[in-house]
This record gives sequence, C-alpha cells and structure tokens, in this order.
Amino acid sequence: MTLVPGANIGPYRVVEQIGRGGMATVYKAYQASLARYVAIKVLPAFFAEQPGFAERFQQEAIAVAKLRHPNIVQIFDYGQQDGVSYIAGEFIDGGTLAEQVGKPLPPDYTVKMLRPIAGALDYAHSRDVLHRDVKPSNILQARDGTPILSDFGLAKIIGSGAGVTASGATVGTPEYMAPEQGQGLELTPAADQYALGVVAYEMLTGRVPFSADTPLAVLIAHMQKPLPLPRTVNPNLSKAIEAVLLKALAKEPGDRFPDVTQFVNALEDPAAHTAIISTKRPAARAGVAPGRDRRPLIAGGAVAGLLLLAGIAFAVTRGVTPAATGAQAPAASGAGPATSTPVPTATPVTTGTTPTTQKKGNLVYTSKLDASEINQQHVFPDDSFGSVRAVPGAIELTILKNSGSAAMLLSYRPQNSYVAEYDVQMNGTNLTTTVNLRSGPTGGYEVALNGTQQTVVLRRLDCQAGQCNVVPIGAPMSVTFDADKTVTVGVTVQGANISLWVDGKAGPTISNAADGNPLFSFSAFGNTGTFRLVGLRVYDVPS
Repeated sequence: MTLVPGANIGPYRVVEQIGRGGMATVYKAYQASLARYVAIKVLPAFFAEQPGFAERFQQEAIAVAKLRHPNIVQIFDYGQQDGVSYIAGEFIDGGTLAEQVGKPLPPDYTVKMLRPIAGALDYAHSRDVLHRDVKPSNILQARDGTPILSDFGLAKIIGSGAGVTASGATVGTPEYMAPEQGQGLELTPAADQYALGVVAYEMLTGRVPFSADTPLAVLIAHMQKPLPLPRTVNPNLSKAIEAVLLKALAKEPGDRFPDVTQFVNALEDPAAHTAIISTKRPAARAGVAPGRDRRPLIAGGAVAGLLLLAGIAFAVTRGVTPAATGAQAPAASGAGPATSTPVPTATPVTTGTTPTTQKKGNLVYTSKLDASEINQQHVFPDDSFGSVRAVPGAIELTILKNSGSAAMLLSYRPQNSYVAEYDVQMNGTNLTTTVNLRSGPTGGYEVALNGTQQTVVLRRLDCQAGQCNVVPIGAPMSVTFDADKTVTVGVTVQGANISLWVDGKAGPTISNAADGNPLFSFSAFGNTGTFRLVGLRVYDVPS
C-alpha cells in the first residue's frame, strides 16, 4: 500500500514518503493532537493476510513499546487500517551511521558512537527483547549527535508472520548476521553483540568483514570462514583492538563477551579487560556446530532459511531510498564486489559440441508448479523491487527495479545422483538467474542464465579466506531468451560429476564437484525482468 501526502492513517496525516525497503515503507507524518511529527512504518499488506498475524503483531509491538531508553527509538502507537499494519514512532532527522562508514573511523569516535548503543542493547536484552537487525542504517543520530537505535524488534514482528518465515528461516541483513542467525537457530543476546561487532569492524577498517555477489555466499562466509584479520585491512589498528574484535566476532556465541557493554568497554581500554579477551583467532567451523545436532550447517531447513533471506536481503539493503530519518538506508560495505578467479588447473573440464540426447532413467518427480512446492518463499505482492509467485502453469521470479532480487527453494530434495530438466522462459534488462545444484561450506555449483549475454554457464561458487568468487566451468553456451521461447536446461549429476545440457546439446562437464548437498533453488537479480519456471522433471540416473 502506498500512501499519498495528505492521506490519513489512524490519527496521523502523511507528509511525505521518506524511505522504502523490503520490510516496510516509511513516512513522515503529523499527529495533530500532540502537534508533533512521527515516523510511520507501514508493513506490506501481505502480512495482514496471514492467520494470527494481527495478534502476534500486537504482542510484539507491545513488548517493544515498553522499552524506555534514551538510545532506543520510542514506539508511540501501532494499529491496522484497511488491512494495513503500521507502527508510529519517534521522528529523528539527524542522519544515520550508514552515511559515515566506508572509510576507517578513529577508535575513540567508534567507541563514542557504540557505547550508548551497547547500553541500549543490554537494556533490551534484560527485558527479553532482541534487536535481530543491528546495522549502521539502523543507528540514527539526533541533531545533537546522540546515537539512537531504531527498528528494535521489527525483524521479529515481521518474522512472526506465518508463511513468510517458517521453521529454519530468518529475517535480517546478511553482512551483519551472526552465524547462528543465518542458520535459523534460536537466538540469544550474543547475536546482537556479533552484529554490533561487525559494525565496529566496519567503522574501524572501512569495510565489512565478508562480502560476495550473493547474500547466500555472505552467510556461508560468516558461518564457515575465519574472520579476515582487522589489521590486514587497517594496519593502523593495535593488536589489542584486533583481539577485542576477534572475540566479539567469534563463531560460537559462548566465545563472545558476556554482554555488549563489556565488548565496547574492552574496545575502549583493552588493557583493563585482558581477563576476558581471548587473543586466539576464531577458527572456521568444520561443518558441525559443537554441542548441537550432528548435521551439516548447509542442509535442509538451514538452506531454506538462507535462500529466503537471500531474496529479502536485496530488498532491504539495496531497495531503500536513503533518508536522514527513521527509515532504513543502504549500508556501505566498502569491500567491493567479489572477483572471479581462474578455474584451477586440477579441475578436469570438457565441453561437448555435438548435439546428442541426455540419458535419463525413470521419471521420479514432476513439478506441479504451484505454491505448495515453494519452501520458504519471499512474496511481497506490493513490493516494488522483486517477488516470487505461482501463476497458472509456472512459478515466476520477477525483478521490477534496479538491483532487485528474488529467491526461492523448491521443497523437493534431489538425491546425490539425478538427471533434471528445467523448462524456463526469461526476458528482461540485465537479468541473471541462477539454478543452484549444490550448496556447501566452501561454496557450491550452479547454472547461470544471463539474459543480456544470452548465455548459459555452469559455474562454481568458490569461497576461500572470507571471499566468494564465481568460477565459470568451461565456455558459455549460446542461447536465445525471450518471453515466448522455452529453453530446456538439463543437468546430469552423478556423484562428483556434473554435466550441463541446453536444448539437448551437451555442454561443459566437471568431474570433481563433490562439495555440497543437492537442492533445487532459484534466484534472480538485475534491473528488470521475469524468470519463469514452466517445467521441471527429475529422473534417476540410468544404469
């Protein structure tokens, strides 16, 4: 729902729209009864349609509204009107921390900004409220420079919507999410500490610790990769400050500081807190979280949560109009895009050129192409950046504006060996779609369909030392994509071997693709356009 200036929502008259993201549209409004301006966050109408959402929305809004702290944006009101849920809160117009990051900031200024935020987080934690989306664009500044934390609890309010985030899913911003949050596990205050640790890392070095071409790759890096040492990014930092950051950004929640204030205190005076600062560099996870279920980190419901988040993340961090208010603004990473690396010489690759027939065994699955098959879908019908929806005879991923994205995971799980044929249609401007075949701790394998270059490419997502690079396997295959033409992309996955086929023509083959768990996921990103899955058949591997 879009509100025009002069429209009323509850007792508030809209003045102007000041921001828009995947989770809310933000308006400056006037409350005549108290002669004051407020910030109104309007949630997408989709949420109100979910069973029981109104009750959960009210419960969570009440819990957050009870917070009274000088460094937390105060919530004044909540309500629903004509099926639209909204939150009214304090209007702050002094800018955000996101406008300052992107270059190293002095340690004393970093502490000055983060100490009040740490106090706000610990206060909320003492009242059993987690933030879940701490990032520079949610740290506002009053006109006198006082830092104020906004959107407290909004991620949980959004996450309570049935059908939007189900078991194993989460909502947040990948660059600032703790490993346990990316996995969809139950959160503790340590997750907010980790997020503030990323903010501190970014303020002190000028970049976030992990960045990649896709949100999924960022989440994998947070879970699996050692933290890039802060002093390798900014040599002017002391070893003591580096040790503090390493502890706050430990992979395991129990290895971090006891609370957020102790983290910032140690950042200010490391020598006075040596008893609780571990100088041991947090190690990468080996695929199993100690003390938890013995299951791969990138499997089952965890992947579902990651892919849902991949769709939301672009809407939140790329699809927001910057505003010096309570609106979310895009956070600067300062790290730049991931770069491609050559295919390792040890990787055997052959490219087929002769039209042939893809060998298939028994048909074991045919997609129904309806919403029942979409596990953890990101669907905002009124979102202007991207959406996922089931239409008669197809599942569509639509991008409506620059840098939009949408992602989904099909509920069917293939075996380690299978043959799949995807019937697809695609049209748009600079639109790229990826079909994920495997996902694991060091990356995965996917098929990339590029509407601008008119190519299909088999490629690996190679994650090493905190950076994820896209590595093409063999030469791209030429194809014609348009709205009316159906292209059949086939893959033969047999153990560690993956072969690509396009309209029955053999493409590249990789013979050592052993990493990762099989899954069917799809993501689209670019300027504008639509990717349509109009058929999916899975066969067993012929004997």
